[in-house]
This record gives sequence, C-alpha cells and structure tokens, in this order.
Amino acid sequence: YLGFAPPSPEVAHFVSTGIPGKMPGEHYKKSPELVRAHMEGNRVQPAPARYAVFKLLSALGAEERPAVVICFAKADELSGLVGLANYARKEEAVICPFGSGCGTIVTRPLAEGRREQPRAVLGMFDPSARTYVGKDELSFAAPVALWVEMLENAKESFLGTKTWRRIRDRMGK
Repeated sequence: YLGFAPPSPEVAHFVSTGIPGKMPGEHYKKSPELVRAHMEGNRVQPAPARYAVFKLLSALGAEERPAVVICFAKADELSGLVGLANYARKEEAVICPFGSGCGTIVTRPLAEGRREQPRAVLGMFDPSARTYVGKDELSFAAPVALWVEMLENAKESFLGTKTWRRIRDRMGK
C-alpha cells in the first residue's frame, strides 16, 4: 500500500474470506468483490520516490519538506488536531476511511495531498495494525499543505481559549 509494488492479486481474498486450504482471510470485508470495489475507488499510486523516509519533525533538515505529517494521538489530542484542521474550512477537512494501517498513514494522505483542498486522514482502525500503536491511540495524517495551514491558524484558533486550556491541563501538558 505504499506504492512500491502492485497489490497482490490475492489481496481481495486475504482482506475478506481467504482461500480455503491456501490462505486464511481477515474478514474485514464480506467478500472479495467488495474489497476489489474498494480498491478500484482508492487506487494506490506508484510511490513518489525510491524510498519512504519517516522522521521526527524535529529531525528534518532546513531543506527537507515532508509530504505528510503523521501524529499518533489520544482522544483529547485528536480533538485539537481535528478542530484545527477544520478551523478555516467550509468543507470537512478530516476523513475517516476504511483501510489498512499503512493505507491510512501514507497512501490516503498522499492522495489527499494531490487535492486542491487536501484533507487529513484519521486512521489505525485496522485490527491487524492496532497492536503496533498504544491501545488508546489513533493516527492523524495530514498532507503538508494542510499541516502548514493548521500551523498558520493555530495562534488565532481555539487553542488559546479557556476551554482548550482545561483540555490541555487534563492531558497534563
């Protein structure tokens, strides 16, 4: 799902019912046909570069610009991220699609980055990926254009209100 290779022809069976005697299914979709329809509507684009590099924002060099900013967050933190993403938008700025863990932190956010009004993607709902994050964590992956918009709006947003201070205090920050 990162676009370095085409999806396996058997992935529709793997995500759904499996292949008796050959491969168990994950049963995340009722049938291979539903998986194929989903994949058709959300085509994985070829990887935009030779490698996928994941770095902390603080480790980026001055000349480096990420394609996507990924946050792993708990509910209170997510409420701030979702609120800030939607702060200056008429249309919804955050989506919560069905998909694999890597699909929701990389593939869909990269696709959103190609839109005129990119949206962030809530993710890590995939039961197969849940054990790789904290039990109370989900992901929020924003194309960099949306992230920059969020940073530009942060100072004038709700983040400076008493309401947010109460939430921030509850988070212990």
